[in-house]
Amino acid sequence: MLTDLLLSATGVVTLAMIGHVAWGRHYRPDADAIREARMHLAGRAARLSLLVASVGLLAQMFTAPRAILFAAGAGLIWAMVEMAVLMAWKYLGLPLFKVVRHMSFITAEAGATRNILRATRSYLPFDTLILLVSGAMAIMAICAAAPDGLLWLAAALGILASGAYVAARRAHGSTEVRGAELQFLTEQSSLPTGALAFADRHHAVVRRPAAPDAARHVLIILNESAGADVTCHGGVDLIDAIRTASPDAAEWLRPIDPVTPSSCTDIAVPCLFTGCAPEESTARLHQMPFIFDLAKARGMTTLFYSASTLRWANFEAFFGHDNPASAIDHLATPETTGLPYAHELGCDDHLMASLLRDRILETQGPLFIVLYTYALHLPFQNDSPLPIPDHITDRRERAAYLVAEAHRTVFDALRQTGRYDDTLIVTVGDHGESSGTDAAAIGAATSRLTRLTRPVTRPLFAIKPPARLHPERRARLEANMARLVSTIDIAPTVASLLEVELAPDAGGSTGYRGYDLTKQAVPQDRVHYTLTVNSWRSWPLGAAMVARQDMRLCIDYQTRTTLCCDEMGQPVPRALYPVADALLTAAMTEPVVRTTIAGVFRDKLRNRNALSLERPVAAPPAIARAAPAAGGYDRFFGHDILPSDPPVGRLNFAGARQDASGFRLRRSESGVMLYGPYVALTAGRYVATLVFAPGVRMRPFVLDVCACDHPHIAATTITALADRQRATITFDLNAPVEALEVRMHKPKGFSGICLGLFITQIAVADLA
Repeated sequence: MLTDLLLSATGVVTLAMIGHVAWGRHYRPDADAIREARMHLAGRAARLSLLVASVGLLAQMFTAPRAILFAAGAGLIWAMVEMAVLMAWKYLGLPLFKVVRHMSFITAEAGATRNILRATRSYLPFDTLILLVSGAMAIMAICAAAPDGLLWLAAALGILASGAYVAARRAHGSTEVRGAELQFLTEQSSLPTGALAFADRHHAVVRRPAAPDAARHVLIILNESAGADVTCHGGVDLIDAIRTASPDAAEWLRPIDPVTPSSCTDIAVPCLFTGCAPEESTARLHQMPFIFDLAKARGMTTLFYSASTLRWANFEAFFGHDNPASAIDHLATPETTGLPYAHELGCDDHLMASLLRDRILETQGPLFIVLYTYALHLPFQNDSPLPIPDHITDRRERAAYLVAEAHRTVFDALRQTGRYDDTLIVTVGDHGESSGTDAAAIGAATSRLTRLTRPVTRPLFAIKPPARLHPERRARLEANMARLVSTIDIAPTVASLLEVELAPDAGGSTGYRGYDLTKQAVPQDRVHYTLTVNSWRSWPLGAAMVARQDMRLCIDYQTRTTLCCDEMGQPVPRALYPVADALLTAAMTEPVVRTTIAGVFRDKLRNRNALSLERPVAAPPAIARAAPAAGGYDRFFGHDILPSDPPVGRLNFAGARQDASGFRLRRSESGVMLYGPYVALTAGRYVATLVFAPGVRMRPFVLDVCACDHPHIAATTITALADRQRATITFDLNAPVEALEVRMHKPKGFSGICLGLFITQIAVADLA
């Protein structure tokens, strides 16, 4: 038996080490994410414990040959589950069970299974999968042949998992909370749950009397995952390569500080195509016209050629695929053209650009063209019918080469048909990417979902104005290149050049939140929002960036030591606190932004035992309570304190868990849990009110009042909370007292969150 136990223990330890190597290669939590690291350990130990226990039971239920076969099968299942969990953390930074319902391509109406398999094939590191599968199957088969002690090993692993879980739950940290940030912690609303859908938008456009004399044609090239930092071989910026591919490189203009409305395609693309800001409602998104509708109002032929599939996030319906009311005359996708997928969920950029070139050559009249390239999406297209020079070996640079050549193909078609000079051309990325050139880099490769870093929020953006653009408009366009320019500015700029505007019921000439870059000066104090969740996109974790010309304030997961940081993940310098506070104040006025920021703040403060405040700032909840007497004492003592603060002048907490939501009173705790604030009061009648968050599990408790040299001023038993939130005691002081204390004597079974204590003087005269 001892031999079997040693053999099984060696096998299990070996398999645990294989799993550890796999996780260490592909995903490592942030250095300050102690709780997350412990939870990962607990999860791996629990899954391994279940595997070992299953093999132990199989070995007892079946004879050796069959038990070994079943054990190998159990090892295979464990390896597949472990790989799925690992890939969810690597690419999404979240547990698999939290993200499944948000994965829109899984619910695609057509080709769902095929899409899932393609995405899996693109991202799955097969060497790691083979290591896990072969190791698990072989080791479990050996363990099944020597089953003695397997259940003991499973129990030991279970104990380890439980210990790691308990340690994770007890992991605390300290996060700085400033006054301007504290206001978000009272926000309790949730985001609306909308979705992209088709809408007939042609009525939302009104033609102006003047005919367009500058932009006879429009070309917009949308480049998936193309940030301003993308380079081609030799360190040449992709924008410079695109300019070189055009007939007039000197005519191109480039914003020095572009910004995207989202790091997520299913927000960024609808915003770009409509001019709708990410903080606006789903109803507003479907009310605003597409840029295609603007073109149709001028009688232009509209072309949309997408190398990316539109069979996710309901994009096919959103753009009106096969809908006669659609403003798109020709919509080409991998599915409609029959082009094979080149990587992930997109076809070859060169082939799609070639189809577009042919369409341009055979179509007469004014054209409105959108080409959507996909090569720069992870894990980057690296092979194509268009030969890529062999000396370009970097994956991202090879994809950038294909994108630049797709531009060249379309530019040549415009030149051949005599349209190039009269065409407004905009090449833009929907967002940037944070993983750099190595798609297998450690850390979530799509961390742009929760980390709004500089490479993510600064998209590729360049404009070639039409040759006949009025000098004043060109001068304004050039001046705006030094301002904070967003991709939501494209729609109003196109509308202006085509001499159309929004209909009155769609907002009229002031309906866009973006700016006409050829006529309007982008304000230096412009406030712009970048969101990863909003009214039409859901995700377990959100992130937001509030940007102004002089600062980009990120509310995301680049760091857990502060609630806000800059775009490099660094804490906001104290000298910039006024700017940061002004941006947060502006964000409070936008419900979607406010809710998103509040969610990030609450999540980052969860399971923290301290709030590190620059200055304690109370946030009294809005509840019904006694009105103070004229000139009388009235003060709120909140939960925004540190355990290290002096006990005088604040409410004290004897429990184990305090976070951004309040003092958490747990069922197992009992005794004097809340006490203080040790203040001096004059004679009069007072009301002390403990305020609780909704959801209290009620048990009768005692509330009493005492003070220095006055051990028994008042006491009462609270059997029910007024409005399910308030516990009140009234007391009289016939003379001034020092160090007055209100105490809550909590019994076991009571649980809830205390927000703080009001002490209000309701009569100033001595009642005796």
